[in-house]
Amino acid sequence: MRILVRVLVGWCLFQMCSAQTIDPQRFENEIHELNNKRQYEKSVIRIYEVLYNPKSTDYDRYNAYLQKAFTYKRIFNYTETFNNLSLALKEGLNSSHRKEVETRVAIERFFIIFDLQKVDEMRKMIEENKNLDLSVVDEETRALYLSALAIVEITDGKYDEGNRKIDQAIAIFSRVSPKDLPNIYGKKMFLYRKLNQPEKVEKAFDKAMFFAKKYKSDIYIKNLAVDMWEFYTYQNNLEKAKYYRKIADDLKYDDNFILNANSLKLTDLEKKIQYEKALADKASKQQEQIIIAIISVLSICLFLWLLGSHARNKKRRVLAELENAKMRDDLEKVLQGNDDSAQQKTELKTDLLTDRQKEIVDLVKEGKTNKEIGSALYISENTVKYHLKIIYNALGIENRNALK
Repeated sequence: MRILVRVLVGWCLFQMCSAQTIDPQRFENEIHELNNKRQYEKSVIRIYEVLYNPKSTDYDRYNAYLQKAFTYKRIFNYTETFNNLSLALKEGLNSSHRKEVETRVAIERFFIIFDLQKVDEMRKMIEENKNLDLSVVDEETRALYLSALAIVEITDGKYDEGNRKIDQAIAIFSRVSPKDLPNIYGKKMFLYRKLNQPEKVEKAFDKAMFFAKKYKSDIYIKNLAVDMWEFYTYQNNLEKAKYYRKIADDLKYDDNFILNANSLKLTDLEKKIQYEKALADKASKQQEQIIIAIISVLSICLFLWLLGSHARNKKRRVLAELENAKMRDDLEKVLQGNDDSAQQKTELKTDLLTDRQKEIVDLVKEGKTNKEIGSALYISENTVKYHLKIIYNALGIENRNALK
């Protein structure tokens, strides 16, 4: 399981997947199927794939937390169910589906209070929710809400209104989810028990049991058997009460020990997933800090190099300007010397050449090109040409061939 958790976290952190919003109905069906198989840990891992996926939208995360709430509700951990509904609401309010989110979370919170049979709180929530727009939620949720409202109304003696809502729920479930009809017919049984109509109780039970067996739902069969056991006990029909009590006892469906074990497993799994995610985030942050530090050092080195390069270039420009100025002075002297006597020209040949010019003459004699001479003396090719012009005038020659 630990390896599986690490794989999950790694996938969520680095998987490059499409930014397309997850189909909420398909995702809900997937989690519902896993929960029906009691594979609750797989459900939680699949949910975290969405929660930790950086491409998930606010609405995706809302649906993920909603499905996690349903998963905990399946094992009757209502504390975690409520907590995850709060997280779902927080994410969903950031999406463009605010009305749907508020309505769905309000209904699911009511279901928790309904399951816990807190009648006063139920009535208070019904009053708070009276303006809910049920058209924004899916039909199955709407039908469940109507059937829950029906129970409260029947409890308060509003039998006709309760019966009407149950019939609406039956019509919806017959179309969208017939496998859940036993639950709704069970509420019909509750109505007829209140009306003290045993024959109608049995007819509603037969319809409920038909669908429970058709879809092989042990939990519905067990719950219906418990209802009939209580009913016949109340009717003082001990033989039938004993019969249905045996049916209920023979169906070992998630007793308290198993439910508690599943709840502990899920909370432990969530802690492991969150711990591995925290470790991965820490490692990623450390890598990011190292990369930033390396980039900073490289940036400083580049800045210092550019600063030094600028200084060197500036120094070269100054030296070149000084060299050019001296070259112009030498050229003026050569031009002036052309007007002197032959004696002065002879002296010019030996005295007007600078050490640099003598070096250039020596390199020309070696057969070097102007570019090669510039590289050897660290001066530009144009500077070499200027020097050669001075040398030609000073020595009274026409070109470099006369120097060889």
